Amino acid sequence: MKNFLLCTATLFLLFSCTTDADSNLEVKDTNLSDHKIVEVSFPLNPANPYDFKGKSYYDVVQVYLQNNKSPQTIEEINSQIYFISEFYKSSKTSKKTNLGFTPEEILSILNNPTRKLFEIVANSSLSTISKVQLSDFIQELIDNQNEQYIVMRDQIILFDAEVLENDTLNNTEKEIILTFSTVSSYALYAEAERKDRDWETSVGHKKVNTSSDQNLVSYFSMIALLNAIL
Repeated sequence: MKNFLLCTATLFLLFSCTTDADSNLEVKDTNLSDHKIVEVSFPLNPANPYDFKGKSYYDVVQVYLQNNKSPQTIEEINSQIYFISEFYKSSKTSKKTNLGFTPEEILSILNNPTRKLFEIVANSSLSTISKVQLSDFIQELIDNQNEQYIVMRDQIILFDAEVLENDTLNNTEKEIILTFSTVSSYALYAEAERKDRDWETSVGHKKVNTSSDQNLVSYFSMIALLNAIL
């Protein structure tokens, strides 16, 4: 999960709400470290008013994977990001239209994902309080990178509650932070579903061991998200 920090800045998810059928959908989270199956229900956090945006991200990823294999190279990573970004370009709140990365940018992110992610938050127009809240959330995700998804999900739910109760944040700031948290949750869940993440894959000339970089693609997508909304 060390690459998670990089992916929070570019794609703002503004899709229609999920249907009642979606809300009752149950899915399974397979943790390959102990092969324990955990039942998870959608929405992942009903208390987050922007949970539907995270679900929309998840749905788009599933559509992509129906016709494409899981990204293993720089080109394939960028292809998935571009595919997802096409769904976000019509968003009125998206500040950018070029939501992909050059090969050089991807390699730069791989070399120091933490710096990139915090850099995006620091350079944003958010208030100091919002920057601190978002940075603390990112740091918490990194510190708990080896936890099972269900543990991460519960931590995100607690974070969402703190944001909703924080009277010092305005509505726009709450929407940005809660959108990022729900996309993070769904992105991590989508990665947790993957049954082949224990094998090593090659990203350009960089070898990635999925036991430590299992959320790589999700991280890049979330960096793209931050770039779009901040």
